[in-house]
Amino acid sequence: MKKIIIMSVAVIGSLLAGEPLLAVVFGFVMVSGLMAGCFMSESVRRVVECPALAFRPAAKELRNPPPA
Repeated sequence: MKKIIIMSVAVIGSLLAGEPLLAVVFGFVMVSGLMAGCFMSESVRRVVECPALAFRPAAKELRNPPPA
């Protein structure tokens, strides 16, 4: 929800600053992000939003292999 508010403020701010092209770009990013979020599973969304957090469990397993 925070991302929608931030992008909406960016669109409104760029319109008030007289930059309609920038407002279109921000609007496109906001809409494409919302559409991608609707069609992605939670695990894919995690990788897209923050790859480091998504791969942290795998990295932990590589560092600490299970005892044989």
